Formats: sequence, structure tokens, C-alpha cells
Amino acid sequence: MFLDRNSPAYMGSAVEFVAAPEILDSFLRDPAAVVRNGGSAGLANISADNPVWLKFARGMGSFTGLSAKYWLTNLRLD
Repeated sequence: MFLDRNSPAYMGSAVEFVAAPEILDSFLRDPAAVVRNGGSAGLANISADNPVWLKFARGMGSFTGLSAKYWLTNLRLD
């Protein structure tokens, strides 16, 4: 189900964002500095028009789509 590309629950595309070179490089280039600084400064500096956000939208859509469908059917606004 989660590894079937035809399934709406497919999670394999998330790897395209999580393992994107821009993301990995931001904390794997100098892991000691990330620990010393309490996080990666690089992630905060990814501009809004960076193509990595297209990878994010395509890769994480299955996560948000399933949760949106769940909340749509289970949320009551009485």
C-alpha cells in the first residue's frame, strides 16, 4: 500500500524531498557545527523560489492528502 506507486497512500515520493541534495548538504556537510549551533542554519536560508520546494510539494503530498481526507470526514464544527 505505502510502496505501491498507484496507491494514494504511496510514501516513496517523500524520499525525493528528504534525500534531496540541498537538504542533506545542509546538515551532513558539517554535522559537528549543526550540533554546536543547535540546528542547521542552511535550512532557514532556502529561498522560497528554490526548486527543492517543488520536490517537497510532490513528495509530501501523500502525507498531507491522507490527513486532509481524514480531517475532512472526522472534523465536526458544531
